[in-house]
Amino acid sequence: MSRPKARENVRLYGSRIFPNRNCPVLSNALVLVDTDLREGPRRVDTGETGRGNLKEVFVAALDDLQPGERRILSAGDKSIGVFNTGTQIVAVLNLCPHAFAPVCLGKLGGTTLPSAAGQFIWGRDNEILRCPWHGWEFDLHSGQCLTDRRRLKRFPVIIRDQAIYVEV
Repeated sequence: MSRPKARENVRLYGSRIFPNRNCPVLSNALVLVDTDLREGPRRVDTGETGRGNLKEVFVAALDDLQPGERRILSAGDKSIGVFNTGTQIVAVLNLCPHAFAPVCLGKLGGTTLPSAAGQFIWGRDNEILRCPWHGWEFDLHSGQCLTDRRRLKRFPVIIRDQAIYVEV
């Protein structure tokens, strides 16, 4: 069975085809913008242009989002989860790229670190998000799945006047 070629309005995703209008995860390029709390607010230049129509959405006061906590908000037709990992404020689309589950409702935790045989070292607390449906784990700092090439879509985060905003 031959696969159809990708057209402008269709993306190939594994063995399924999704129109862009029905699959927001696949319709836009990944945006990598972080707020590193150790170094203060900063924006990471992704080299993208033409994103001048972004709107800032208020999330919470910086003191109201403690390490390990999350806020889930609606911005237009998007559901966005905002997490404080302890070192960064991260915003991701509330949609698992595996089965389109509400990933931001999943458990926030850590993972085992590389170690010698027979040793299990736990680390990266509050940096790993586990999907509530099938248990896929994602690194919130990069959006990358720990076991697959798929990623969470991330949104720019701005901290201004001790308040957290997300650009959508």
